[in-house]
Amino acid sequence: MNLQSRVWLLGLVSVFAMTSCSDFREEAWNNRKKYADTASITLQTDAAMLTKRLAFLDNETIPALALTRAGVPAPSIPDKAVQLASAPTNYNNGVTLSKENSYYVNEGETFTGSISGNSADKVTIYVAGVLEVTAWWLIGNDVIIHILPTGSLKYASDSNNHAIALVKDGVTINTWGTFTTYYKGSGIRIAPDAALNVYNSDRAESFYVNPQGGMWDCSFWIEGSFQTDRPTVIDGNMLVNGGKAVFNSDLAVSEEVYVQGGFVELNGCTTIEKDLKFPSAGFLRVTDYLNVRNMETNQGSIDVSDGALIQVMENLFLTDGGHTKISGPKKDYAVIEAAGIFSETARLSQFMSGCIDLHSAEIRQGNRWWYSDPITLDTSNTNGVIVNGDTRIKANGCNLGIGSSEEVGSVNLKEIARLSPPADYYSATSVAFNGNLAYVSWHINPKNNSEIFGGGIDVINITDRKVLQSRMNTDVKYNHTYFYNDWLFTAGGDCHWGAILSKIHLQYGMFADNKEEQLVTLTGVSGNCVELVGNTLITASGAEDGGFDLLLPNSAKKQFSISASEAKYVYTNGEKVITLNNMSLGTVNVYYARNGWQEDMLDTPILSFNAGAITPADGKNVIMCNEKYIYVCMGENGLRSFDINTGDEVAYYNVKQVNGIDLDGNYVYVANGYGITVLNKEDLAYVSSFVDNRGSANYVKKGEDGFIYVAYGITGVRIFQLE
Repeated sequence: MNLQSRVWLLGLVSVFAMTSCSDFREEAWNNRKKYADTASITLQTDAAMLTKRLAFLDNETIPALALTRAGVPAPSIPDKAVQLASAPTNYNNGVTLSKENSYYVNEGETFTGSISGNSADKVTIYVAGVLEVTAWWLIGNDVIIHILPTGSLKYASDSNNHAIALVKDGVTINTWGTFTTYYKGSGIRIAPDAALNVYNSDRAESFYVNPQGGMWDCSFWIEGSFQTDRPTVIDGNMLVNGGKAVFNSDLAVSEEVYVQGGFVELNGCTTIEKDLKFPSAGFLRVTDYLNVRNMETNQGSIDVSDGALIQVMENLFLTDGGHTKISGPKKDYAVIEAAGIFSETARLSQFMSGCIDLHSAEIRQGNRWWYSDPITLDTSNTNGVIVNGDTRIKANGCNLGIGSSEEVGSVNLKEIARLSPPADYYSATSVAFNGNLAYVSWHINPKNNSEIFGGGIDVINITDRKVLQSRMNTDVKYNHTYFYNDWLFTAGGDCHWGAILSKIHLQYGMFADNKEEQLVTLTGVSGNCVELVGNTLITASGAEDGGFDLLLPNSAKKQFSISASEAKYVYTNGEKVITLNNMSLGTVNVYYARNGWQEDMLDTPILSFNAGAITPADGKNVIMCNEKYIYVCMGENGLRSFDINTGDEVAYYNVKQVNGIDLDGNYVYVANGYGITVLNKEDLAYVSSFVDNRGSANYVKKGEDGFIYVAYGITGVRIFQLE
């Protein structure tokens, strides 16, 4: 087949010479170059109507703690905006801004100076270059600074104190780029009616507060609103004084944290090297993991979510029993672990309620200044609180978990939601993720409908429980989807051209209205898989003339092709690349992962072995690996694991119709025909399963939200969680 790529501008309301598409019928295949673009693409965006296809099996809200925050798109510089350097100058080597105007600093440009203006309400500044504010004299309400992904803002310190950069009342700073202080060593203070929002972007780095020094006793002082979607490092103390601080990623604080009449939400792995204190009333929510030296409740209110773990390395002081409230989840347990617990009263019900397992080897009545001999806390009337129970918390990232790996093995698999197909005869094929957006691919099942062709892709926001878009193509079936850098790549088949790679540009994670789609012809009849290895896209395409193609991601230009009969799947663990082809032998090749476009990337394997016959040959037959093992779906012949360094068989699980698998730190998730099975990743020992013979489970993916998505054929997508 010629190695060529072509861009189709699709989405015509009426098309030329519409031709019925059979499943690669002989006439279409032999004359495929004669066909004009006959595809009809529809893009449905009515979320209210589309969401009727998504049904949750209960009325409970999915806890947002497990979900990655949806990306907030950066705005564009409006045409009416004025270049900041062109604004009227002031007496302090800067500029004076006017009410209800927009200004910008262009990419590649640097502006340094003071900013002033009296009653300059509704002013917006767009920073695509570098803005160094030496002094902030602007007085106004609804002043917004947008730091775009290419931009950098060095923000002015307070005129009376260079040790603090003050975000003044009426000012909101939204950053997708870099935010620092103009004077090194300055802390940051957010005034009561000010806000600082730190969003993710493709250029975003961790957010650092005061890496050089401190102000008074606080490097970071929040009286207004602060929210960050990036990992955050605070070098010094943090005080939340009547304000609101939401950390949607990891947080590290080198000194102490004070919550005083404010609200703090910790949605990632949080480490506080010294103490967490409530000088007065305040609210703290922990949804994942908190590690702190000492923790003193005073009059604080603390909410601990299901599966969360709080580890207090030294002492937990339960003080002011009349006002302190620690609330756990209503059903499943959270764990609070402390080396020592000091309670001002033996009655735990004065402090806690809900499903909390309190772990400590030493429990005394008292506080920081006085205490008695060890006591047994009275857990009566606490609606679920227990002391030194056997609750297990699974390890996750920096969260080391509670309980041994053997104990963690006993879990239940619970179905929580279903997504029905977009139309009759459509079969779910794969799921890819972008934050809390899920992309579900579909194709028309040719076994049931040989005279029609096509496929579709849905965009789902599981956090909001909505189907946002559904994009259908009458000429293309979508078999396996991969999200990368605002592009959606899908391996599949085209009605006229055979195996193709589809490349669709996304805007803020969504399909654009112009429906532009780039199609690149691949080796073979139908594309089975696409994987990113370094800066190389590798596709697997099946049938006798199949093989693996290597392409550039940005241009989707094919570089090299490697012939391999019945090329089925390709996967990488970052260090090594594995491929599967030749179903009669189940040939597995292992290569070193490399960046660049070397012609020999898949030329000479460092290991090659035959896993055994795979039947049927036209199944999904996924292959995956971690740092130790290679897992091969053998269809009717079960699931096998092999040593990634030697190729020796390690374990075998005898289950029929093994189509797809996915992995995490503990388990192997197996899509096997009429159900899903969870196995231990080391020895493939049985853990849990779900069976429903009304569909065909052919693909499984563990989502970024912690849920398990199963493409269940013509019955749609089933979503599960372990509990």
